[in-house]
Amino acid sequence: MFVGLILKYEEIPLGFDPNYGDLEVIMRFFNTAFSLSMVVPPFSLKGGELTAEQVGQWLREGDVQNVANPSHANTLAAVSQRLGVDVRNAAGGRVVLNPGDQVLVAQVTFPPSVPRETTEYSDEQLALGKFSFVLVEIA
Repeated sequence: MFVGLILKYEEIPLGFDPNYGDLEVIMRFFNTAFSLSMVVPPFSLKGGELTAEQVGQWLREGDVQNVANPSHANTLAAVSQRLGVDVRNAAGGRVVLNPGDQVLVAQVTFPPSVPRETTEYSDEQLALGKFSFVLVEIA
């Protein structure tokens, strides 16, 4: 059986609306990873990059389940410092995404000069990080 998949990546306009898209938002998740195995087929995906300011607003505005892996403490600490919103209280667990659900995926990479085991970053170290925030909406 073939399951069709439509991926649409677009820039989310400034003046970010947390209910961006055509569907009513059912569940909102924060994570540091995304996999197609999280999504109940059939589905299509819509996604776009957000600024750190938009992400902070998105996290503050609604009922967001933090399902990031708690063992990624250094990534969660860096994201918390960058956003000014504490995301270190990650619960982990399996995520099942249905139409109308959104997942905000945060990723950060540091150059080799920043030790991987760092849990509290200096301003200089934080400035070296490359942060990426993508909002994925299931349709």
